[in-house]
Amino acid sequence: VELNASTLSPCVRLLSASSTIGCSSSLPSTRGSLIPIATATSSTNLMENSAKYTKGMFDFFGPGGEAVQLDGSEGVALVNVTSVGSDAVTYLCVVGGPVGVILVGRDDRGWSDDLTLQCAIPIVRIASDEIAASLWAQALDNSLGTGVEIGTAMFGARNASWCRARSSCQAVGGQSVWGTNVTSEELAEASVMLVTTHMDAAAFLQDDAVGAAADMSGLIGLLAAVDSLYRLSGDARTAYDARTVEPVFAVFNGETWAHMGSRRFARDVSSFHCEVRPDKGSGCSIPYQDSLDFASLSWDRVRSVLDVDALVDMKGAQPTGLWAHAGPNDTAPSLTQAATRAGTSLRLTVTPATYGTPLPDTALSAALLPALRAAGNEAAEGLVLAEYPATFDPAQQHSIFDDGRGWTNTTIASLCDSASLVARTVFLTALGPAGTSVPDAALASVSANCSLVAELVECLTVSEACPLAQRLLPTLA
Repeated sequence: VELNASTLSPCVRLLSASSTIGCSSSLPSTRGSLIPIATATSSTNLMENSAKYTKGMFDFFGPGGEAVQLDGSEGVALVNVTSVGSDAVTYLCVVGGPVGVILVGRDDRGWSDDLTLQCAIPIVRIASDEIAASLWAQALDNSLGTGVEIGTAMFGARNASWCRARSSCQAVGGQSVWGTNVTSEELAEASVMLVTTHMDAAAFLQDDAVGAAADMSGLIGLLAAVDSLYRLSGDARTAYDARTVEPVFAVFNGETWAHMGSRRFARDVSSFHCEVRPDKGSGCSIPYQDSLDFASLSWDRVRSVLDVDALVDMKGAQPTGLWAHAGPNDTAPSLTQAATRAGTSLRLTVTPATYGTPLPDTALSAALLPALRAAGNEAAEGLVLAEYPATFDPAQQHSIFDDGRGWTNTTIASLCDSASLVARTVFLTALGPAGTSVPDAALASVSANCSLVAELVECLTVSEACPLAQRLLPTLA
């Protein structure tokens, strides 16, 4: 996937306590994901491999256009803008809902009336810039405000080969997600623990690569850990309700490509400036953000960062524990102590990586620690939990073992244990000093749901049309 990290800005979404998504549109600039379509061949690829376009979406085009409905068609809307000048470039705007718009200029790039007549997708002809601008605005307004995205990972490009061939493909929407269990007002007053992992395109290009087994283990482990913390009961629930540090969970996209997701997150928390606010709502029109709840975060209240990387050794070794990577000048005593106790309770070893070894190439080292230090927070700890030791091969750290067929009952069980270890580490750290006195029985009740882990493995490395996705998104059934 060829991406220009200097021009793309993955949208940072918020999953709030009310389960709404703060920013659901993939907008690297203020007008959407702009993908040039330069030749007839590329347009054919688009039509053959586009996301489903539903009949109900035609109404939003408004006056001035002639929509051609083709029964049973799959595709996006084709819009012919004739007044944008001879140097017009064809663009595809993919927004947060099942809507795609192509603006086709009259130029020398292979487009013609004959070609458009052959398009097996709906066609709308727009005659003026004013109508085109209105179309953009209505398309943005149509963005989904709530929901989850599993089966809609590559809008307008369901074929992975073509997605990667495009010069600016964002296979998973160019979005990062973060969320917490408290309101924005409560978060603004709380001490914070960031718990992070990454989500990259390889995990969703399932027709060419069956999944990102090693990389996806971090995401699956974090999701299962969050689930276990929501299911606490008894003494564990009582202790957790009295926590002094609030966990904030984040999943960053574009990490393989210059850590775009975490860098954008760090930049927004540090210096986001809204140029144009809408008349209603708490978002921002330029640059586009549905929600500005990340303004509730500040670096001076971050006490620690736990970065969850690959949690399973897919090379066939029998897993016995994880490695804890701290920075060269940071032993991360609180996080390391919590992780070690969590491992002991699961009969897993948590081995500190060699002191002085550089941190693995994750969001922690690339964006979060630099942002913390730049803000004057020298006390915040940072730790990476991973299945590899201090000396590792970056080729093995990432996609060389990304094959869904590597998953076995043993590796899934190991990932479930690792997810429990992550959950218990977060649990103990969130309690602050009180974490040292939590009874072993209460800690043992903080456990991942292994059935959920297995379902997530299937969804993220085998088939997007998995039972879990169908329960979350009934339209996929």
